[in-house]
Amino acid sequence: MGQHWGWRNLQLAGWLAFFFIVMFQEADIAYLADIQVWILRAGAAMVTVVFLHSLLIRPKVNNGDPKVGKKTFWFDLIETGGHFAPLLLFLFVGTATLSLGSASGKGASIRVFMPDNVVEQPDFTTLKAGEYWPTTHIELYATDHFAAEAPIQVEGRFYPLSQKEQKKFITTGKSAPNVLAYRYAMACCAADAAPVSIVLDNIAVDAVKRDDWLRLKGRTFVYRQEPKIMGLKIESWEKIPPPKRPFLTWLQTIR
Repeated sequence: MGQHWGWRNLQLAGWLAFFFIVMFQEADIAYLADIQVWILRAGAAMVTVVFLHSLLIRPKVNNGDPKVGKKTFWFDLIETGGHFAPLLLFLFVGTATLSLGSASGKGASIRVFMPDNVVEQPDFTTLKAGEYWPTTHIELYATDHFAAEAPIQVEGRFYPLSQKEQKKFITTGKSAPNVLAYRYAMACCAADAAPVSIVLDNIAVDAVKRDDWLRLKGRTFVYRQEPKIMGLKIESWEKIPPPKRPFLTWLQTIR
């Protein structure tokens, strides 16, 4: 351990630079799922401890002294845990992708939750007059609790549909929608993010620009059953600044 002190510290410094650049730019919060944020921060903490110890107390060469060997073992173990943090991030990429099925709604991309993934049931009886249940695009598709006339509040980006895009949504007995609200949802990180959309009713297309962030309040409806497309009849809306965390995460929604 002591024989490679300089090269070892250079490696640790490189990992710390990577960890802290990501965290200081808040890219971890914006582009990683919660469980990955925890892994990243735990890895940074472990590497920091080993790095500071290595700088302040130069390790001794183990010449058979059991006390030196024991200390070396524990610091090597902590250091190894720090090195494994990026590998665990990539591991969860596969885990998240394999545990969630996927489907496409011809423009409204959604992912389908497996039966053992449960979303907390909303209790609309606790709402007072004029109140709405805060939820997300993912939860609207993950449960049937929001299927009919549920008073909800949701945030998303405004997307007016072209005439060509509207034709993809035509459903028997219903007119084609002309506007959506969407959010990108990721399983592991921003690289695998896909849009999750809901149809909007009762909102003036000319009042909002494409990709504006909105806070929408209204009552839900199912625009189409197969493949499922959720809708929201707007009762009020307002423009909002982009949220600190623009991406939804599938892992965060799973209970």
